[in-house]
Amino acid sequence: MQCIARLLFVFQWYAIMLDYVGEYEGTKERISKAFKIKEHFVVRKTLLMLFGCALHATSNKAHFNCML
Repeated sequence: MQCIARLLFVFQWYAIMLDYVGEYEGTKERISKAFKIKEHFVVRKTLLMLFGCALHATSNKAHFNCML
């Protein structure tokens, strides 16, 4: 279950980092990366729905409860 939670964070943060790199490289590159960013968020959402995970945020930590 911890692997699934880590995988979800990987997809999320990779998409965020792609956006930051695109912002640095310019508008044209940012737009060209938009489809790849969307793919990563779609995969993350699909995994969330597939494994029935719920994100719980507490003070400075976040963790997932997954029902497998």
